[in-house]
Order: sequence, then C-alpha cells, then structure tokens
Amino acid sequence: MPAALGGLTGRRTFRKWFRKAPDEKTGSEGAGPLNGLATCSYPRTGTLATLGRGDGSPSGVSHWRTTDPCVAEIWPALVFGAQPDVLLGGEVTDAMNNRHEVIVVGAGQAGLAMGYFLARQDRNFTILEAADEPAAAWRDRWDSLKLFTPARYDALPGLAFPGDPWNYPGRDEVVSYLTNYVRHFDLPVEFSSRGQAIRKTNGTYLVELDDRTYEADQVVVATGPFQVPFVPPIAKRLGPEVVQLHSSAYRRPERIPEGRILLVGGGNTGFQIAEELSASREVHLSIGTRQMPLPQRILGRDLFWYLDKTGLIRKTTASRIGRRMSQKDTLIGSRPRALRRRHGVKLHPRTAGAEGSTVTLEDGTMLDVSTVIWATGFRPDYSWIDVPVFDENGRLVHKRGVTGSPGLYFLGMTWQHTRGSALLGWVKDDAEYLAQRISAFSASVPAEAAAQERPDGRRLTAAGGAITPTFDQRRAT
Repeated sequence: MPAALGGLTGRRTFRKWFRKAPDEKTGSEGAGPLNGLATCSYPRTGTLATLGRGDGSPSGVSHWRTTDPCVAEIWPALVFGAQPDVLLGGEVTDAMNNRHEVIVVGAGQAGLAMGYFLARQDRNFTILEAADEPAAAWRDRWDSLKLFTPARYDALPGLAFPGDPWNYPGRDEVVSYLTNYVRHFDLPVEFSSRGQAIRKTNGTYLVELDDRTYEADQVVVATGPFQVPFVPPIAKRLGPEVVQLHSSAYRRPERIPEGRILLVGGGNTGFQIAEELSASREVHLSIGTRQMPLPQRILGRDLFWYLDKTGLIRKTTASRIGRRMSQKDTLIGSRPRALRRRHGVKLHPRTAGAEGSTVTLEDGTMLDVSTVIWATGFRPDYSWIDVPVFDENGRLVHKRGVTGSPGLYFLGMTWQHTRGSALLGWVKDDAEYLAQRISAFSASVPAEAAAQERPDGRRLTAAGGAITPTFDQRRAT
C-alpha cells in the first residue's frame, strides 16, 4: 500500500532512509509478515505512518538516515528489534517530512550528475523533476537526432555509456542511458514535481510546488539550457495557413505537410533537420549568424578527441581563449556547401519579414512557404526564482554556478565554466565542483541548525552512531 510523500510511493521514500539487506529466503526487500509494528502520528495534521519489519526477526539497523520526525516516536521499537524497513500503510503529508539538506531541481543530465556526487557524500537530498519520467528534454527532440560527441565522451560519472565508444548515440540511446542511470544508483528522483518558486526565509530555502513545499539548507537549480523554446516575434505575422512549429516539436518528416519548408536558424539543429527533410521536401534554410563549421573527424580521429587531448574543452571563461570560444557558436560535422550541393537545400540570409504565407529575407528574396520550422534555440527562464541573484537585466550572476546567495547554485548552463559545461560527458566536472562547495557549506553550518526536528520541537542529532533527541523551539510553534 503506497503512501504519498514528496510525490513518490512511501516504500520508495522510506528506502532512502532505511537500508535493509534482501531477505535470505525470497531475495526480495521487505518480504514477510505484518509484524513488529511501530506507529506514530502527527497531531497537527492527523496524518499517520505505520512501519514494520519485513522478516520478523530482531535485528539492528546497519545504516540509516532520516528526515522523518516520526523516527523519534519509533525509536523504542528500533531498540527492541522492530526494524522499520517497509512502509505498510497510511499517508505522510506533513510538510516537515519535506526537509532536506540539499534539493536539486531538475533530473536531466546535470541533476543526475549532481545526485551522484551527493549520494557519494551520503547527503540527505532529493531531486525534483517536472516531467513524469527521466530524460524529458531528450525525449522532446526529433527521432533521428544523433549526438556529435562519441559515446566515449557521453557518460555521466560512475557509469560508462554502453556500446562502441566511438559510436555516435541517437536520442533513444541517450534516453535509455539516463533512465538506467537513475535505477543504477537508485537516485531519489521525484517525478511530476515542478518547482513553482524558490524563496529564502531566515537562512532556509523554500522550494514551492503546486501541492507541497520543501525546505533545504542548499538548492541546486539544474534545469539545463533547454528551458523555453524561443520563437521571434516575426512569427506572429505569418497567416494561419502556414504551419509553424519550433524545432523542439519536430519529430520526423512524415508529420510535416507537403509543400515548401523554411527552416530558420543556422545552428546544428537547423542543419540536421534540413538535411533530413531534404530527402522528401523542398527545403530552404535561413541563416542569421553564420557559425564556424568544424569537421567531425580530423585525420581519422573525432574532433572531441582533439578537444579533450589538447585541453580546449576545459578552457574556462576566465581564460583568453575560453572567452573567444564562448563568443562563437560552432557547426560540428555540417558544412553549408555540402548541405547545398549534396542535399539540394537552398541557403538564405536572415529572415527579415513575413506577411500571410510570404517570408521576406534580408537580401530581398520573397518565399511563399507552407511550413516554417523555427530552429531558433531556447531561452532560460528563472522568473520563478525569488532570490536576489540576478542583475538589472535579469541575467544570473554567478561564478561557476555559485551565486551570491549562500547555498544556492546553478548547474548545466551553456558555458557555465567551460565549453563542456552543458554537454553530457563533461557536466560532471561542474557537478563535482559544486558538490565540494556543498560539502564545505554543510561543514560550516552549526550542527544544531542542521539537526532533524520533530513536530513537538524536539529534534534528532547523530553523534557517534547514536540517535539522541534534543530540543529546539524553532519549529515548536
């Protein structure tokens, strides 16, 4: 019987706190009769949690940690061998069960890498994900997408990307890898949990969702670079007879109506989609700012092999070459000349105007189109974060993801620190750095402020492996 706690089933939630070896006979966790019960309730909300051991035999707790104030109530049962390894029923909805050392917002590649390092530190943390399954940003890309980085450079920390290390993984392979990553490390991801606001009150961060609020000493915003699809205002001047979609909504050629197609945007996405559509459609590509084309392979080796060996992929924004690189987007593995000659795509300058079904280009050319695909990228949206870490233009002020608000961090942004900061295989570098900062911050917080609390004001502190109830007035009201 599942219990609601932070958007997960109760059993999953309590497994974060109580680790139990598999049953010797059945090999399964939590198997056994309903016995050794320990019950606790929260008078202020009337919610109830019932815990019981799975195999009925007295045993100690080899490893556990908790944010549940109820543990103070069931501590005598623990002493007498009723090990709380299975949640048997009831609902736990008291807001104080939503207290963590660290909350990570976003379960994409950045959030999962962060989770790996937090788990290694044995932190009390959770990862909040707006979607109902892992790798949501990757699931929203087109079917034939291929990474321009080989699998060798696509792994998150602790788990190699499967298959040929020099193969270029497709979208579905990335989705499968990230989904398996969550399972492999048993990361505490809470799905369908969209953050609505982040605020700071009395030194504590509040992460507000639709149906609950979390508290944390530290928060990592790992929502990544693909947040809000950007479509230029000119799109509003196209008539209803023209099919319009952002590249994030494109899946495959069969879903695009017959007729002339205009792709707007000369980055890697625009080039890849234009090439795919050119096999069955008349395709035009409007390029606003030309990007420097780089070959996928040089002298038999992949481009990223050179970037890795020379250290260019890790040049920071503080270096001269890093600053120059960050100011120029690159086109990897695609060339305008090849797209024009081999695939018949017609290249044009920037889109300057639109009226009805006619698009006007910067050189005066006018095109009648049936479909426009806006490969115009994404924009960040931090309007829901109510903490003073932005400048007068709304830009985040940070240094390698560390903000001026102690305990608030950002991860996975484009050029957050290096060219690799937003890439699947290199986001771990920034994640590990932030994990070190989180550890240092936690060490600086007085033990009393970090202690776990009960609804009656008492709290639990760990010392020498023992659990000792103490008292604190901060939450007793």
